[in-house]
Amino acid sequence: MNLGFVFFFIILPLLWILFNISWFINICLHELSHALPALLFTKQDVKIFVGTHEDSNRISFKIGKLNFYIKPRLSYIRSGGFCVHKGDITIFQNIIILISGPLLTALISLSLLLLFFFGDSHGLIKALVVILFSSSIISLIFSLYPYKIKTKNNENLLYSDGYQILLLLKNRRNFTNFKTACVYYDNKDFSNAIKYFTLLDEKYISESIFASIIWCYIQLEDYKSAIKFNEQFSGTNMYTLTNVDTYTNLAYIEIKSKDYNSALLTLNKSIKLDENNSYNLNSRGFVNNMLDNYTDAIKDLDRAIEIDKNLFYAYDNRAYSNIKLGQLELALNDIMRSMEFDLTNSYAYLNLGLYYFEKKDFESALENFEKAKQLDESTMFIDENIDKTKEKISTA
Repeated sequence: MNLGFVFFFIILPLLWILFNISWFINICLHELSHALPALLFTKQDVKIFVGTHEDSNRISFKIGKLNFYIKPRLSYIRSGGFCVHKGDITIFQNIIILISGPLLTALISLSLLLLFFFGDSHGLIKALVVILFSSSIISLIFSLYPYKIKTKNNENLLYSDGYQILLLLKNRRNFTNFKTACVYYDNKDFSNAIKYFTLLDEKYISESIFASIIWCYIQLEDYKSAIKFNEQFSGTNMYTLTNVDTYTNLAYIEIKSKDYNSALLTLNKSIKLDENNSYNLNSRGFVNNMLDNYTDAIKDLDRAIEIDKNLFYAYDNRAYSNIKLGQLELALNDIMRSMEFDLTNSYAYLNLGLYYFEKKDFESALENFEKAKQLDESTMFIDENIDKTKEKISTA
């Protein structure tokens, strides 16, 4: 038999399978080695993710207080995992949890290597334990080396075990405040959470902590403090955001503050990271409407609807754009489409009022404006449109 054929069609696929199995075992051992001391210290449920995070297409099961979430994949070689735990623990306990993952995995792999490789075992088992031990050593090195991990589409920013240990050692004074803030944050007590988050030293605030602080301000509807906090860090060297959701939240704050020029710049950065985020495209369409950039708004809103045909706010915003551009029948189509999703959407009635106003049917316009206000008194421009329409009716 041809040796090349044997290598490419038998040996190479077999090695790939062994590597894949060993890497899956390595991930499971690594996260389990984090989870067991975490369970010991916190006495609370611990989540173990393998090849997934909050993915609906996953296998989940529970053993005692250990919750497993495993994403079936053809290959786990480029995949990973992580362990999530809660509870009030010390810095020392946290470091033990972090270092246990890679260290215990290497020790277990070494034990398996000594047990099977030097015993009377099948050749495939020997090959598997050799690969498992090798992958555990690679994992040990990479896990303890301090670096940031960017996930797909920059949706999350994670940190290696070594990076987290380094943060803990460098910022021992901040740890108590941080843990206290996290407890309040997890319990949705955002007022107390922000109190302890803002006690942290500036250098301690990573992007994930920054995002949590911004989220607290949003929940408290304290947009002024959020903008002040953002400005405080926007000029520092550490301030380099890579998370789409963080930009999304910042843009939301700027929109609520009616700082549309800043919101546009923020959304540009967010969309640059993820060009297919329909929510941000819709938001940029809205902002462009507020800046009278109606043609640019329609481009974004067309794309948002193409991505998510059920995003009814995009229909509202595109209807507004088309009304401003004098394309009334296109606007009416979007208004009717929006109403198909939600008949209690005040902005659909606002736009329908604007449509009738442009048609000079002021009675119908007023009826829809008042309906919009009845549904939501905070609907933008509603009072001024009601007043303007009543004036038109009175002078007719």
